[in-house]
Amino acid sequence: MTAPLVAKLWSEPTNDDALEAASAARTAISAQPLIPAVKYLTGKLHGDSGFEAPLPPHMPLTSAQKAALDEIPL
Repeated sequence: MTAPLVAKLWSEPTNDDALEAASAARTAISAQPLIPAVKYLTGKLHGDSGFEAPLPPHMPLTSAQKAALDEIPL
């Protein structure tokens, strides 16, 4: 989720387009291993790949998983 999207939902709780976008993003993110996915997206947001390194027992994301996350319009 991004702050502008959440702000739009907060100010317009009946905005079906914003709700659908948020729901689609959440579904796409949770389709991958959740903690590594969130860490990857946080690193991407901040331009710091150091966020990507998961701690055990989590495994790093594959290139395909990263590509799937890169397709999400955040």
